[in-house]
Amino acid sequence: MYSSTRDMLSFGAAILSNRLLSPLATRKWLSPTTFTSSRGHVLGAPWEIQRADRLVPDGRVVDIYTKAGDLGLYHTMFALVPDYDIVVNVMTAGKEVTDEFFVQSDVISQTLKAIIPALDAVTKQEAKKNLAGIYQDKESDSVVELEVDDGPGLAIKEWTVKGFNVLGNFTFYNIAASGRTLPGIARLYPSSLKAGSQKLWRMVFDQVDDERGEPFDEEAVYPDARCVNWGTMDRFTYDFVGLEEFVMTVGKDGAAKSLSPVGFGVSLAKQEYM
Repeated sequence: MYSSTRDMLSFGAAILSNRLLSPLATRKWLSPTTFTSSRGHVLGAPWEIQRADRLVPDGRVVDIYTKAGDLGLYHTMFALVPDYDIVVNVMTAGKEVTDEFFVQSDVISQTLKAIIPALDAVTKQEAKKNLAGIYQDKESDSVVELEVDDGPGLAIKEWTVKGFNVLGNFTFYNIAASGRTLPGIARLYPSSLKAGSQKLWRMVFDQVDDERGEPFDEEAVYPDARCVNWGTMDRFTYDFVGLEEFVMTVGKDGAAKSLSPVGFGVSLAKQEYM
């Protein structure tokens, strides 16, 4: 009733930058607590969380944490998009908007449809400039090549350690998957774990290819049945360390300086990328 749009935007920025709570407490707060009858809505405390799969070209889910409020003919909706550090606030008043239940939600949807694809495209350009390229340690004959493509994250094009083709033989690091061919592209995704100039990245690859996955999706009684990556982390190990962990060191200019596949204990320096 008494807050301005600027007040609410400042409040949202403070949440996303952990100025109100610790990072751990903020992550716990920005979490669902129960489900609804809609696949696109889950509930937190006090969040009304929208799970959007139509905002970016690759179709990945983008979570939007919203909170709507009403007092008579005054209506507002506050939204946070942690993946992109976006805060949106819509304030309306009057009988016209009161009679239309979805006005605030529609305004936020249209705003995010305009902003997020553009941000995603800029992010890919920045990633191509600062993160993609060849990371190499000539002494140990080790190299990782990362590239930006149409998919999410950074695609791993090459991964060799001490002259051994890790990427081509990755499934041999798990006895249950030994000998299988990687069904999809291996990708690196940033995590929220960081210390100083170092940040932890996680490697994920499709567990099932389209030929086997599409029939499984059609036969399953729930959507996205083939998406099981959330339950397969750290199953591929070397010397009892998960091979999906990578630590990237980044300079103050945002450009990567080195990359370390944690499981193999090697540090690879970023090379000039043409």
